[in-house]
Amino acid sequence: MGLISVIMPIIGGSQFAENCLQSIFNSTYRKLEVIVISDNNESIEKLQQEGYDDKVIFIKSDEKSIIKARNIGIRHSSGELVAILDKKDITGKMRLELEVNKLRQRNEIGMVFCGMTFIDDFGNFQKGVKLFREFDINKFTGLMFEENRIDSISTTLIKKDVLEDVGIFDEELVYESEYDLFLRIASKYLVEYLDLPLLRFRMDKTLKPDENKVTEEREKILLKYDIVQIAQFLSKIYDNEEEFRISLGTILYQMGKKKEALKNFKKVLTLNSNNSGAYLILGNFYFSEGKFKEARNCYEELLEVNPDHAECRNNLGVLLYRQGKKDSSVEEFTKAKKLKKNYPDPLFNLKCTKNKKSYNILKITYL
Repeated sequence: MGLISVIMPIIGGSQFAENCLQSIFNSTYRKLEVIVISDNNESIEKLQQEGYDDKVIFIKSDEKSIIKARNIGIRHSSGELVAILDKKDITGKMRLELEVNKLRQRNEIGMVFCGMTFIDDFGNFQKGVKLFREFDINKFTGLMFEENRIDSISTTLIKKDVLEDVGIFDEELVYESEYDLFLRIASKYLVEYLDLPLLRFRMDKTLKPDENKVTEEREKILLKYDIVQIAQFLSKIYDNEEEFRISLGTILYQMGKKKEALKNFKKVLTLNSNNSGAYLILGNFYFSEGKFKEARNCYEELLEVNPDHAECRNNLGVLLYRQGKKDSSVEEFTKAKKLKKNYPDPLFNLKCTKNKKSYNILKITYL
């Protein structure tokens, strides 16, 4: 493996871009082709004046979409490997070298990703480190069908021929284009993980996705796959039928296949009438469908099995509040808060009960 094409879109200004470029050129891996795609001549000129004119391939584009800019960069790349970096992030000095070494271990590996730390606008480290301690290469694809386990495209290194095989970013997706690409890769190739925080991820507090749009896009993505195929990947994770059916039912619900999802949730309770997780998920299912009577029955049956189930207490509190039973809901939120230390949802919900305008933003807990 030789040349890495590092692709960095600069859309809407060049803030942080120079720091990102510095981190790329500080890399211990030297075979680099750096491609910057920008919608702004001033951003390009600024970086050229900073001494990057001979080091970087600059592409001027009128595109305002970062997703489309990434695709432009991929199409212009000539490396055997592709790394895509957001301009706000800083890549670790040894990250690319270590990820290349990981890819070299097996021909079947199509992509590798790493852990990360967090920084603020000034580059100061923030609390927390994001690692995937439970990573298992044989279970990873099944886990990806449950939810996106890769937090940022900036942590990844992908083989170019893999992108040529599965395709590049879906430009119709606004929020979930990375997840879509990761899932296409994981369903055909092995994905490896480097258990080191080799990326500094700059927090963007202004980014607030449209949750309804995220749900729509996730459904569209999952519907690309056959249920049998998904079940095969899940079977590598779960050898317990109850856990398998809860996972499959949840994915089916996200796909919009609500009847099939309901059958799986109910099947879990025929296998084990004391399965707390199944009661909670089934209650949440009914709640989301507006079937409050059925949802309440599930929550109350769960509390008969386990009176100390904090998440159930919280969710029952939300349901009671929606039914106009404020005092009873406050009682449930208070119990949930006491049952589980540092549990944010009941704390948030208690604040909402004091503000009538917060009626529609009470938080249900999904496991």
